[in-house]
Order: sequence, then C-alpha cells, then structure tokens
Amino acid sequence: MKPGMRLVAAACFGVFSMAALIADGASPALRAPVFGPRPRFLFTHEELDAWRADPAKSNELAQIAARAEALLSARRAVPDREGQWIFYYACPADGARLRPESPLAHRCPVCGKMYTDERTVAAWRTLVFNELDSEVRDMGIAYGLTGDERFAARAREILLRLAALYPSFERHDRWGRTGLLAVVGGRRYSQLLDEACGVIQLAAGYDLAAPAACFSDGDRRLIEEKLLRLIARETGLFQHFIDERCNHQTWFNAAYAAVGLVTGDEELMREAICGSRGLMFQLASSVTDDGLWYEGAIAYHFYALSAIQTTLDAARRAGWDFSSNGRLKSLWEGPSKISYPDGSLPVFHDSDRASLANYRSFFEWAGRYFKDPVLAAMGRGDFASEDRKPSAVLADTGIAVLRRNSGKDAVCAMMDWGKHGGAHGHPDKLNMVLYALGRELALDPGRISYSVPEYRTWCRTTAAHNTVVVNGADQDESDGALLHFEETGSFVSCLAAADRAYPGLRLSRWLLLTDGWLLDVFAVEGRKSSEIDLLFHCRGEVGGAEDFAPLEKPLEGSGYGHLKNIRSAPGRKEAAFEFRQPDGRSLRVTAAGDEGGVFLLGEGIGYTLNDRVPCLMRRRKAASTVFVTLYDFGTDGGPNRLDLLHGEESGKELPPWQAIGVRVSGERGSCVAGVDFRQNPSGRAKVAGHQIRRMAFCFEEPRR
Repeated sequence: MKPGMRLVAAACFGVFSMAALIADGASPALRAPVFGPRPRFLFTHEELDAWRADPAKSNELAQIAARAEALLSARRAVPDREGQWIFYYACPADGARLRPESPLAHRCPVCGKMYTDERTVAAWRTLVFNELDSEVRDMGIAYGLTGDERFAARAREILLRLAALYPSFERHDRWGRTGLLAVVGGRRYSQLLDEACGVIQLAAGYDLAAPAACFSDGDRRLIEEKLLRLIARETGLFQHFIDERCNHQTWFNAAYAAVGLVTGDEELMREAICGSRGLMFQLASSVTDDGLWYEGAIAYHFYALSAIQTTLDAARRAGWDFSSNGRLKSLWEGPSKISYPDGSLPVFHDSDRASLANYRSFFEWAGRYFKDPVLAAMGRGDFASEDRKPSAVLADTGIAVLRRNSGKDAVCAMMDWGKHGGAHGHPDKLNMVLYALGRELALDPGRISYSVPEYRTWCRTTAAHNTVVVNGADQDESDGALLHFEETGSFVSCLAAADRAYPGLRLSRWLLLTDGWLLDVFAVEGRKSSEIDLLFHCRGEVGGAEDFAPLEKPLEGSGYGHLKNIRSAPGRKEAAFEFRQPDGRSLRVTAAGDEGGVFLLGEGIGYTLNDRVPCLMRRRKAASTVFVTLYDFGTDGGPNRLDLLHGEESGKELPPWQAIGVRVSGERGSCVAGVDFRQNPSGRAKVAGHQIRRMAFCFEEPRR
C-alpha cells in the first residue's frame, strides 16, 4: 500500500472504530452516566449558590467579576488564521519569550531582535487562542456567579466565531506538513494535544454560560456540533498516530470526558474511561508500579496528572467514582518517593526544576477525592517528613534512591538505571544526582526549554549528565538493570549495569552511601581502546585545580561545545577537589586511579542558559577501566583517604572492572568495601581477605 493510502486507511479506521472500541472496552461496572442540569462540569447550581452565599468568598467573587469586566473592555479579536507551536514564540538566540509590538511584529526583550516571519506570527496567534479559551471559561464562571448576561454574551460571541472558523482552518503541524500528512497536527492549533487542551476550556465555559437567555437552541446546537464535538471527533480520528501511552493521549481522554459530559454524549464519556486508549488502559500501561509516569520526567508526570484529574472530575459529575483504585491513587503518592530531603525533585529527562510544594493543589485535590489524610496534609503544605523517608528501589521506573541521615545532615543520592522514558527520555544510563549540605549538588539539567537549540545540543546529550561518555558520542537509547541493593544500619548501596548503552561495552556503577560520604565506582569493560570520559556536574566554587592550565583546543564530542572555560591537568594516582558552597561548607571530591589520564575542568549549562555549573571530567584512553570517586560531606571528622584494593579469586588477581575493593580511612578509623561487577558473581572473590558475594563492607579497627 502506498504511504498516502496508508494514511487514509488509518484515518478511516479511526473514525469507524471509535464506537466499536467503546463497546469492546466498556466496563460492566460502569452504569449509564447521569447528565444533570446545566451547569454540571466545573460547578453545579448548588455550588455556585453556596459560593455566592459564603462571606469568605466575597473578595474572590469581586476579583472574578473585575477580571471579566477587564476582558470585556479589552475585547480581543478572534484570529481568522491558524496558530503554530507555542515554543516558536521565543528568540532562538537566548530563549526569551517574545513580546508583540503589533500582530505582525514581535521583539525579543533580551537582544532586541524583531521577528516578522509567518511562523513567529502564527505562534503568537496560538497565544491569542490560548487566551481566548481561558476567556470563555472565565466568562462562564463570571456569569455563573453574577448572572450578568454581558459575560455570557461574550462567551457566546467567541464560541460562535470559533464554530464558524474551525472547519475552514487547514490541518497542519509544527513541521510544516498540511492536510492528511499532518497526522499529529490540528486545525486551530498545530498539534492535537493543544486542540484537546483548548476544547476542555471551551466546554467548561460553554457549560456555565449556555443556560443564559442570549443563547438560542440553534446557538447551542451549532457550538456543540461544529466546535466541541467536531474537535473531539477529529481527535479520535487521528489519535491512532500518537503513542497510546503518552501524555497526549491522557489529554485526549480528558477532552472526551469534558465534551461528553457537557454535551451529554455517553459514547465520548465511555471512550475517555474504558476505550482502548482510555484512562483504564493508561493506568495499566503508562503508570509504573512505583506510581510514576512511564516517561520518567516529573514535569510530564504532573502534566498527565492534570489531565487525569480533569477526566475524573467529569466522571464524578456523571456518577462514576474510581477513588478505590489503588493504582490510580499511586500517581499522587509516587513523586514523594523521589523527592530530595528538602522536598525538591530531581530533574530527570525532559523536566524542570520543581518541588513537591509547587504541586500542592494536586495533593489537595487528591486528599478530597481519595479522602486520604496524608495527601490532604501535603495539600496544606505539610512536607515535614520528606527528610526522614527510607531508601527505595523504584524497580519499574528504574531509579535507586539512597538516603542517610535527616535534618541539616540529610544526604540523598539517586541513580537512573532503568527505562529510557520514551520520547522524553535522555541518553543518560547510570546517571547520578546528589543532594548534600542542604541542597542539590550534582544535577541533571533537564530540558531548559524546547525553544532553544541547547535543548537538542546539550540537554539531550550524554555529556550533560553525570555518567560516562565514550568517544564523545551519546549513549544509545536503552534500559539498564539493577544487580544489587542493600541497606543496613551503617550504609545503603546499589549496583546497576547497562549492556547496550554503547555497542561492545558494559557499563557498571556501584554507589555506597554512609552518613559522611558517598563512594562511587564506575566500571567500563570493552575489547578495544576507546576514549572514556566520566563527567561530574556539581554546584560550587571549585578548589584544588590551581595547577590546571587553559585548554588550547576546544573539546570534540556531542554536547562538548557547550563546556566553557576549560582547563586541564595530567591525571594522577589521587587528586582532591573541593566544591565550596555559599554557606562555607564544601563537598570534597577525591578521585583515584587517574595516572596516565587527564583531568578537565570547565563549566556546563544548568537549569537555564545563564546558569553555569562547574564540570569535572576525567578522561582515559583504554579498552576497560574503573573510575573510583569519594564524595566527602565533611560530617564525620574527614578528610578521608582513599586506597584502591585488588580483587582476587582462587589466589589470582581479578581485573578491577570485574572486582575491586576500596579502603576509606579517616580520623574515626577505616572501612573496607568491595564489589563484584560480573554478571554472574561466583561468590568466591575476595578483597583484603573479605569475601564478596556481590559486595562487601566492614569496619576495621579505629585509629588510636
């Protein structure tokens, strides 16, 4: 079949199959939905009456009315042409959001450059459409609370104009494709996702305003059929070109639920919940057993969760309740498992810097829906227990969370070894982040912004992460495996491996965390010589590199061009660096076994383009090697000394990438730790006389 015919066939399949999918996926536990009188989505008449009668709500009511009056005065026109991807409304040079000087001219507030091209102008129209969607919702709420017909009339005006325009808009996507070729595009917007998000707002405002006398029966039929249901139908037509697990589908489902509830469409309601791509399907396929969204990015976890809450709100209005579903509830419990001691969250994959406190409204919602006191407390901002949580293995997600201590001495290290994360995953297998000294130290930059080239040329490179880069190339997309996890009263430890990150190479990383330090042993095993770099991106003012000299030539490799102010020094048997923090404390980093290699010190990009973060790189030329690092928090009488020990088996010395030992010595004594990296350890390997089954740890006599 020709490609064009294949597209047509897929589209036809979508339109003819929706009813069948609903029937096939329908749950016998779902009775017929109840469609009460309008309004029935955001608020009911009883809820609006209670709001008006509550003296505590008087200020909020006045603010809503004032905003509606301001919107009436502004009377923004509805664009008569399509929009484009919102991230195109930014300056490519610095990522700054543009500012309109006229509908056809848009200036960067940072560099001053003016943009007049059609793509930028169309992206601005998307902003206008977004504002109009919100205006319809806000006008509906204002009418529902005040009864002022002017607000309902404005909502009607926008809705009728959109209903007239929408069928004439050309289907398009953000890559320039149009018509049937724009299979993941939209009409008003450049992607189905935005169409779904927009129609939810329109449906919510329409539901509140439609009872007003200014709406005729003909108006209601036109808005429901030529706008709300049309958007929902076209979304259903093309949804099969989208990964059914991803957050886009979650918003499609929310749109079906919202439009279905508002228009009284039972088929759409059932599609949202039990269709072949509905909520029940996504709970089974898109939610890990750890309660985290499969894409591995906390930003997309809550983005999907927002859509799920919309779906559940609509379902609840129709008489469907899912509060007893434990897997559903886990979505609000999961993020706490990977939070740092201060409640902030690691920025894995396509995510942004955030904390649990940023998502209080989600926990507040969940506390009400599930009637759960712990979630309700989080909704009130009670995150006091975050620094006292136990270590954990999020096996389905593929993250090991190592924790020690509490309060100001709390430390936490995490290693990402598992699922790649789909379209929002990064090539960063065995990436490590670290929280100590009251803040995040070793970081993952996340996504910065989709608007800037650095998203591709930095964020989505292996070099931007705290892991190994081989021959300057990015890792392949792959999943790793956890080989060992152990927690005792003295330490917590994990060992993970990745066999497919680079062809012909096996990567293994062992972390061992105590109250006072983190031991990090990274082994690379291969057959032919390669250039192997271990990168460490850490906040602080770096000390211990006074003898480093400026590098004459720029580094070559994926992402390496963004490393600035690079200095270098020959490697040595042991080197110590300090990353000094603003409060005077320091993270002391001891690197061992680098003789014959090179140290490189520069600055990479953090959470924004202007956020420069020190990067320590250790480079070796070898087929196989082991990087040993001790991160000393300075809380147990340090500094500590690091000595490497050979692993042996049956009287023969083992290569260090198969088994290795380390002695850590300080003022309070010393300890020996060892690990067997092999896929199938024999259990007979030893380090300093101590047997290693998978790993070993023991205290030696304290110093006198």
